[in-house]
Amino acid sequence: MKRSKPMHSKRLSRQFKKSFGVTTPARVSVKNQSKLTESLSNFCAMIEEEYQRMEVEIAGANSNFDQSNRLFDAVVNSLGQGFLLFGTDLICLPFASKTCRDLLECHPPGKTISEVLKIPPEEVEFFVSWCRMLFDERIKFEDLAALGPSQFIHSDVRRVVQLEYKPCRGGDGKIWSIVMIATDKTSEFAARKEAEELEDHVKLIMNILRNKNRFRQFVAEMRRMIDELDRMSWNEDDFATSKRLLHTMKGLSSAFGLAKLKSSCHQAETVLCDLADRDSQIQHLKAVSISLQFEFDSLLESNREILGDIARPESKREIDTTVLYNFLHAIASASSKDEIARAYRHQILSISMRKLFADYDAYISDLAAQLGKKVEPIRFVGEDPSVVEEEIRPLLSTLPQLFANTLDHGIEPVEERLAAGKPPAGVIEVGFHQVKGTLRISIRDDGKGIDVTSLRKKFESEGQAKFAREASDQEIINKIFDHGVSTAKFISEVSGRGVGMSAVKDDVLKLGGEINVQSRVGIGTTITIELPMELPMNEKAAG
Repeated sequence: MKRSKPMHSKRLSRQFKKSFGVTTPARVSVKNQSKLTESLSNFCAMIEEEYQRMEVEIAGANSNFDQSNRLFDAVVNSLGQGFLLFGTDLICLPFASKTCRDLLECHPPGKTISEVLKIPPEEVEFFVSWCRMLFDERIKFEDLAALGPSQFIHSDVRRVVQLEYKPCRGGDGKIWSIVMIATDKTSEFAARKEAEELEDHVKLIMNILRNKNRFRQFVAEMRRMIDELDRMSWNEDDFATSKRLLHTMKGLSSAFGLAKLKSSCHQAETVLCDLADRDSQIQHLKAVSISLQFEFDSLLESNREILGDIARPESKREIDTTVLYNFLHAIASASSKDEIARAYRHQILSISMRKLFADYDAYISDLAAQLGKKVEPIRFVGEDPSVVEEEIRPLLSTLPQLFANTLDHGIEPVEERLAAGKPPAGVIEVGFHQVKGTLRISIRDDGKGIDVTSLRKKFESEGQAKFAREASDQEIINKIFDHGVSTAKFISEVSGRGVGMSAVKDDVLKLGGEINVQSRVGIGTTITIELPMELPMNEKAAG
């Protein structure tokens, strides 16, 4: 009788051969089978032991990896920054730091990056195109990233969340994902704003202390204009006057660096122009006069200890002791009351025109910096006549608007000036000439001049086709003094409403004078003002 073949011998043979590289005999005795089974058991035990050892090592590695991840998360979250990644499909990947929930007000993974950043629906298409271009890198990543959203609009308007973008590249050098970093800049922004406000306040006080007489007049002029707004009967002429007053107050505030007051005047102008209903305009202007009065009084009261009696509205002026001595000497040697009156007018009331205009240097310099331009201090040419400041105060009140117009529309940015072969800093030249009781003031700049062709197109587009077609170049240029005419493309806090130059002309006409303009494209513009006044002669002319 044949002995039965052991179960699974072929399978075992194959496993043994695979494991040990040898072949088992076709027939194995019971004794040998027992030994083989024992060997296999030992082999399996060895495999099991090795497997358990590997499991321990893997568990240890996983533990270390988890610990590293937790440490990394802790470090990332402690930075006060939100980190997330989004891929080429513009969907945020699973990794995102916990800080994102606070700074971006959501849990980003699985959301589109446009959803996370709350991109308005009308801007999503442009935003998506920008993202695609980041991945394509047809434009340098750093240059293109600077054009994207730089700040997240948080529901808490006080929060300032800054956004940055960094590329993640694969082995082939191509971008496979983009890291977006959200940083809480609230404290830094608040500290910077506080420092800027303190710096502006110091500059304001220094400016006031350097120009005490001018500030006293500014206080009186502002109160006069606010009172005039309050007393208006609101007919058609009053509305035009109110716009001029607000524009003049804005210019005066800007000249002394009163940014908040300047902004309030600009905002009042904007609302007044946007309101179509006359009753709404009246109510707005009444509220504006009350608001400006309160804001102006608060400004003076908060600085009362520093300013002292400078902020008082009474007509006062500081006079040098040498001037007083010379006046007393003139009184002692005078032979008539007329001589005393002339001495009083000339030595006490009068002031150098150059000094009056030089006071605007700080304003011009600050405004130029604000506009990203450079300008030299005012250059004076010609004579230096003395005037009674009270007699030309209306003109002095609107001069800031004239200078603002010169800087905004005339003087070019540095790059344009260099390309045109001009020095980087613009030039404003002021000249005085007195002949037979007439004071001539010329204000010249070396800017880009008035583009007559553009003005003609502007008038044509506004329904003045016949005038645009038939008027001479000079007639076109003279239109800059008309109410509502501006060469600006946009309205800003500086200019653009067509009110400033109109206000200057109105005040010159009130003084019985004339104003004219000459301009050449690429060369510059000259404003000439002639005032028919009997002005006191300066020392040089008198000699």
